[in-house]
Amino acid sequence: MKVYAKTHKLTKILDKEQLIIKEFGKKRGKKIKQRVSEFKAASNLTEISYLPPPRLHLLSGNYKNCFSVDLNDNWRLIFCGLDSEDNLCCIKENCVSVYIKEVVDDHGN
Repeated sequence: MKVYAKTHKLTKILDKEQLIIKEFGKKRGKKIKQRVSEFKAASNLTEISYLPPPRLHLLSGNYKNCFSVDLNDNWRLIFCGLDSEDNLCCIKENCVSVYIKEVVDDHGN
């Protein structure tokens, strides 16, 4: 799958392991790199496990039509699925690209 990011800054960070670790710390940075690698290796979202550790799941509320995968502790990688025409898509088998919105502590501190 293709992996896009919401901002140019986030795109630049996700392209280099050093920048990922600098921005998010070593432990979380390694998980982010792992999840991005999993996305790139998959042909669609059905290949990403809904069981832990990634625990892919569709969100609701403020993140309606977005997916999430676990990183560590309460931290999640929030993203949208895109179909072959780059339209927003919530059907896992039709999602052939991901648009990463943010890395967030979804339980807040």
